[in-house]
Amino acid sequence: MEQQQLLSLRDELKNYLKPQEWGIQIQGAPQCVILMAQCKLLVSKPSAMALQLTGSGLKYDSLFANINHCTQLGQDTFRSTAVRMERVGHLAHEMSKPGGIIETMLKYIDPKQSSIRDKRFHSYVMTGLNTIDESVTMIRQVGREFTEWGTVTANLLRALEEKAASNTTRQIETKNTLEAQSLEKQRLEKELELEKKELEDLEKRFQKAIQTYEQIVNSLPATIVSAGAMVAAAAAVGLAPEVLAVGTAYGSMNYAWIWFRQNTRKSTIRTLDNETSSLRDRLEQLSGETKSINEVARIVKGTLADLNQLQVQIKLFMEFLENIQTMMAIIKDGKDRVFMKNLTLLDREELKRDTDLKKEILSDALLMKNRFLIASKAAALYNDVSRGFVIPGVRWVAELCIDSRDDSVEDKVKEIEMWRVKLCNGAKQLIAKRVGELDTELQVLNRESIRSFRTVAPELFEKVMGEVREMSDGDLK
Repeated sequence: MEQQQLLSLRDELKNYLKPQEWGIQIQGAPQCVILMAQCKLLVSKPSAMALQLTGSGLKYDSLFANINHCTQLGQDTFRSTAVRMERVGHLAHEMSKPGGIIETMLKYIDPKQSSIRDKRFHSYVMTGLNTIDESVTMIRQVGREFTEWGTVTANLLRALEEKAASNTTRQIETKNTLEAQSLEKQRLEKELELEKKELEDLEKRFQKAIQTYEQIVNSLPATIVSAGAMVAAAAAVGLAPEVLAVGTAYGSMNYAWIWFRQNTRKSTIRTLDNETSSLRDRLEQLSGETKSINEVARIVKGTLADLNQLQVQIKLFMEFLENIQTMMAIIKDGKDRVFMKNLTLLDREELKRDTDLKKEILSDALLMKNRFLIASKAAALYNDVSRGFVIPGVRWVAELCIDSRDDSVEDKVKEIEMWRVKLCNGAKQLIAKRVGELDTELQVLNRESIRSFRTVAPELFEKVMGEVREMSDGDLK
């Protein structure tokens, strides 16, 4: 093969074979599993279960139901992804392996062959086309499910943030109302105290005036009129005669009025006390809600910088899927240049004589094989992590039953931490091992593809890529 084409194929591998990036992206999967467990733990608390949570895009009207919906959707997404990625890995391997669909199709492309071989050729063409379409469909379905999950987490995060902000505002308003009522109560209590003193003073003065009046009347001769005694008694206690007269006549009425005013203020104060108590209860409730909401945010954000970070992890994994999708899209765009469905015997005879066309077909086929080879490596890396850590973690989360008792919750916290080490650290170690292996494989993948091509289609290979003879055997090993 021409050195330039060999380098081109090697660069093709380098552009898409990114094991280091894959490792970072795939690492988010077991981390998401732990996050789902923590969310499930959080909503098991009575304070969180009672919280209402509504918002745009939310399916339910409670925090408990929406968190459970989010975690359930995540579990379902990972389960279906496991099935589809296994299928993608299988299809990609069947297309790219030595003696696989692409190479076998080329082996049967010769126009001068038996009818049964010709049928095999067309069969492999159709198999190749169907495999490409199925691979593209599978990856798209995985992408759509992760996109849906990402949207749900975004809606949930936004609703939590809005509720936290709303509760903070309501707390401030309640505190302000409490302060205003406290000041009003203090004012009324002061007025009540002044009126109490006024009433007590008035009672004392009336009593003293009446006593003085009685003493004067008893000591005076009968000829002195009682009016004079009244004036003398009033002067003795510092009251105007008419006040004493009115007080004597209407004392009970005046006393009743002051008593009524006092009781009215007492009733107002009792009402304020009740309202204040109610407001304090509401403030405590708001504080409890805010605490629970903030705890949701703290646990979610603390693990993956919140549900927002969960979206980052989902997007990271989406980048991994998009990398495969890109390769599949390129493969699909070029599938008719490799798997030519309506290729007749006459077409193949002309192809055999057309060196340039044969060169293009072989080059396209080799590129397609390399892309499927990379897709199979990416899928295999994910499938190893999925089988070993993600799916076992999803099963554990699904079976995670949490009692709201404090000691039970504390036990589950320890259990989650144990699983974090098991899943995340285990996946990290496996990914590091596989990534190291893929880095090494990069050096040989392209040459293996070329050597395999030379084996299955020697005549086509030698005629089109005659310069291969000039390359040493060591260059192809």
